[in-house]
Amino acid sequence: MKKSYLVAVGASVAAAMALAMPAGATSHASGGAAKSVAMVTSGTGAGTVLPAGEAEYDGKVINLAQSWGGATSCIVPTMGSAQCFDTQAEAKAAANAISAQESAAQTGSSALARGAHRSTPAVASAKLKARTRTAHGNGPCNGDGSQFVWLYQNSNYGGGSLGLQDSDTWLNLADYSFQNTTSSYINATACELYFIQTYDGTGPWMYPSPWQYQSYIGNAWNDKLTMVYIAY
Repeated sequence: MKKSYLVAVGASVAAAMALAMPAGATSHASGGAAKSVAMVTSGTGAGTVLPAGEAEYDGKVINLAQSWGGATSCIVPTMGSAQCFDTQAEAKAAANAISAQESAAQTGSSALARGAHRSTPAVASAKLKARTRTAHGNGPCNGDGSQFVWLYQNSNYGGGSLGLQDSDTWLNLADYSFQNTTSSYINATACELYFIQTYDGTGPWMYPSPWQYQSYIGNAWNDKLTMVYIAY
């Protein structure tokens, strides 16, 4: 996405920014040719968890791998289905509400019920185990599973955005048409992150620290991030 050199003023700026439709929602998923939105139902119903790549938006179900259908910000929580919104502020508010619910629900438990929104390519997972510390098993970051990682289409936390929460599993950004799209990010978690550019893990790796944010991901990584691992 476009690069600028404005001074970052912190994670609080992100919530106030007006957002545009992610280019990744069409061009990155289809080589520039826009695809139609998959409108399936008028709601998923209580207890229903949508499969990977589908999200609730404006009372319907959309296929994010095809199009965001006018949404500018989506969240992929650990519990329940992905959700999309017209503004970043709405997405942040929903994420905060989910976080509050999960914080209450996880009392006395180190593992959270997981939805069907993850992708775990075997090659990348094997390389992760070889390159990182001993795995702890599925669980929240330092006992807090209510935190999100935010990826942004443009530098300085602008453009479309995607909030991710699930830890200890590879999150394939192609499921959400956000591969090769990220220009800035906020790690609003107590976890270390693992970013990769190639699905087989042979390309560059990046290791953002807990609570780290970057207003520009850097020339070597701009529009090249394909998969994210939130390492509990």
